[in-house]
Amino acid sequence: MISRTWHGIVSIHMKDSFEKYEYETGIRDTTIIKGNMGAYLKIVEQGEYAHFFLCTKWDTMADAL
Repeated sequence: MISRTWHGIVSIHMKDSFEKYEYETGIRDTTIIKGNMGAYLKIVEQGEYAHFFLCTKWDTMADAL
């Protein structure tokens, strides 16, 4: 199994709209790709910013590319 990670930061004021966007693209669109074994999103608020951590799981390295 292969894990891919992504980290992004947005202003805390953009958190809700970016969370919706991540679920529509980072989660929903990713999990329909052949070879995907799951996608997980963690959001951490830090002062004026929200950190987004996306982890996707893949069956093989070729699927993850």
